[in-house]
Amino acid sequence: MYTKQNFKTWDSSPIEKIHLKFCKHYLDVNNKASNVACRAELGRLSLIIPINQKIMKYIVYLNNKDNDSIVKQFFLMSKNLHFINNSGFYSNFMNLIERYQMSNLDPESLDNDRIRRYTTNMKEKYISFWRHSLEYSKKLESYKVLKDEYLTSDYLNQLRNFNERRNLVKSRVS
Repeated sequence: MYTKQNFKTWDSSPIEKIHLKFCKHYLDVNNKASNVACRAELGRLSLIIPINQKIMKYIVYLNNKDNDSIVKQFFLMSKNLHFINNSGFYSNFMNLIERYQMSNLDPESLDNDRIRRYTTNMKEKYISFWRHSLEYSKKLESYKVLKDEYLTSDYLNQLRNFNERRNLVKSRVS
């Protein structure tokens, strides 16, 4: 499920819908407010990024298990199924690698440093997606003038008056 997603289609996944609902509730904006703008106001990335990061960390965990452990045996079976063109966990992982153009990634040599680099790569791809979404959105014409960096907007922490903050958020993203 996670490996065949891109950032646009991921927004309709149940997990991301809950994340977006929380973001919009926190900002006190309408449900029809722009998803990319709401996440950007809070400096939140799509949840597909940490999910994929955890998948890669799990691969590292599996690679480090003893060959006689049950979980490693299932992992090796999944790997064998992948090589005879059947789907499974390992095939999904390989789809993840393909999705993020990480073809030079060798799952056997995956380590925390590489995971950090690939997570950074996914974050950069998301920010490019965000910029592209702003560029081609008529709804966000004024927003793209106001927001140029993907960080939590300062006013969210600076404005203590709830009504002033809510009105500013609504004027920016709605």
